Amino acid sequence: MIASGKSVFVKHMASLTYYSIMAIVSVVRCLPLTVVARLGRFFGSIAYSLDKRHRIRTQKNLKMVFGDEWSDEKLQSTAKENFLRLGEN
Repeated sequence: MIASGKSVFVKHMASLTYYSIMAIVSVVRCLPLTVVARLGRFFGSIAYSLDKRHRIRTQKNLKMVFGDEWSDEKLQSTAKENFLRLGEN
């Protein structure tokens, strides 16, 4: 049976993705934990900046829980810290 061009492309992309991720993981495993944590927080801040939909959802969820107890600044800073911690982990 002859494989279609699309399935061959998908197979090669899956392999490329797998080996790329494994290379990144191998490099990260060699770094000190504090460096890895800082890199994670950095990428978490990028995610916070770029992912508007989840940033707004996080702030709305915090608003539902804390209502008027927290100011808008406190809600925003807590939402950002959440993204930073997710990246760190």
